[in-house]
Amino acid sequence: MTPDDTRARIEAVWRADSRRVLSTLIRLLRDFDAAEEAMQPLMRLVTGIRTIRATYEVAPRRRIDVTVVAPSAQERAFLESHAALIRSLAALERLEVVADAPERPQTIRHAMDSLELRIPMAGLFDIAAEMTRLSKERLKIEAELGGLRGKLDNPQFVARAKPEVVAQSRERVAELEARRLKVEGTLADLRGGGSP
Repeated sequence: MTPDDTRARIEAVWRADSRRVLSTLIRLLRDFDAAEEAMQPLMRLVTGIRTIRATYEVAPRRRIDVTVVAPSAQERAFLESHAALIRSLAALERLEVVADAPERPQTIRHAMDSLELRIPMAGLFDIAAEMTRLSKERLKIEAELGGLRGKLDNPQFVARAKPEVVAQSRERVAELEARRLKVEGTLADLRGGGSP
């Protein structure tokens, strides 16, 4: 799945769920302003979980376990008070909100604002197949980067090409480098040696 595909899926989820979340929060809190204020961090959290699901191609209907590390007691209380809504929107089997959690191998770690999401990989997907897919994607990215850098390193290309084409090529290099770093981070996670 490309970053654009992931972004499109997240935007579709946001559009589909934001009205439902807001109406649910209004019912729970009985205050529109408080509901609107509460919606933003909840949607960021749900979007973060769904982004991880999309990145690792976890089936949308599969219910997963998530631990949210929230150092602030206020954040923990807020998340715990909205746990049922988070579980529903993010398709979670179990949501645990803790102040601190021990390091565990084969765990997806994702920092979000002051929170950290931790999702055990066991049984979510075929780790070897995902590593193979990501390794192929990294090779494809590196090949495209090599071609673009070759063009941009050529003074004749830069001098003769339209400025828009040169600018687009430079933007594409930046996008590909960011994507390569993300893929490498995910591969490191899968090997058990890092976080994205």
